[in-house]
Amino acid sequence: MSIQSPGLRTKRLNLFNIETCSSNLNISKNRTERFVIDLLAQLMPRFEEYGLRVDAHQPRKHDAGYDLDLVLSRGGFHQAFAMQLKARPTLSNLSAFRMHEIGEIPLLVGASAVSPRSADGFRRAGIQFIDAAGNASIRFGDVLIDVRGRRAGIDPS
Repeated sequence: MSIQSPGLRTKRLNLFNIETCSSNLNISKNRTERFVIDLLAQLMPRFEEYGLRVDAHQPRKHDAGYDLDLVLSRGGFHQAFAMQLKARPTLSNLSAFRMHEIGEIPLLVGASAVSPRSADGFRRAGIQFIDAAGNASIRFGDVLIDVRGRRAGIDPS
């Protein structure tokens, strides 16, 4: 079972269904897994704001070293990512996760907040990211999303 965001009309339904889907994804309610569910719920409106369809699954390998297998789609383009979710990621606390880039599957960091300094470092290092405020750097196919300067707690719409 997956968590999907087919479009803006179903945004609210999908946010409420993340909790329901978590049991289908075999995600127990321990503290770390609760964080993953809650952060994904915060990120879904940002993905939809940028017109991205999201298909998220637990990694196929139990010890994959990242939180989700994620496919982003827009138009006729699709991109698979290894998604790591962190509250406040930095280049230093992501160094181990960079090793999980296998072939054409890049790392995508989802975060509660990415500081401007970390965002600049991620861009220079080629790490794609999105945070709950809507700051993002995502590239695939003909999709280029580069949003900077948003602060948490301020509605972007």
